[in-house]
Amino acid sequence: MRKRIDANCFLEKGFTLIEVVVAIGLVLMLIVGGVAMNQIVAVGVEMAQSKVSVNKLLQEGMEAVLSVRANDFTVIEEGVFHPEFDDSSGWSLVSNEEVIGNFTRRIRVDRVLRSIGCGKMVCEIVTGGGVVDSGSYWVTVEVDWVEKGESRQESLKNLVTYWR
Repeated sequence: MRKRIDANCFLEKGFTLIEVVVAIGLVLMLIVGGVAMNQIVAVGVEMAQSKVSVNKLLQEGMEAVLSVRANDFTVIEEGVFHPEFDDSSGWSLVSNEEVIGNFTRRIRVDRVLRSIGCGKMVCEIVTGGGVVDSGSYWVTVEVDWVEKGESRQESLKNLVTYWR
């Protein structure tokens, strides 16, 4: 005796197989999308942590210079330095840059030039052809680091004067 094969039975089983394949495909897409999103978020968090560290180093460097200025302006001179803290004497500026983890920090101190004969008590700052102002310095705190294979640099610049 032969069994009668119903065509609808094959169609139902075929649709069930297609539904399973589609469902697996959707789940795989969600998993791959989730992993990709997690990677993007991880990179973003790493970049944000670097930015926070850089800002802290910049701010600390400038505050160290201002502390040195408050204690004794006359010890500030042209050059490249890094800050050091001593519990007994406070902040000081030490020659050369410093490496802190993945970051390199330097404090660049440059003379200020002012225009000659402006007729005012304090003349405007010029980039050349002026006279050296012994009571002012340009202070630039720079931080360098490598992020995702690219060299990066942030800086903070301030005019530091004897007059505060």
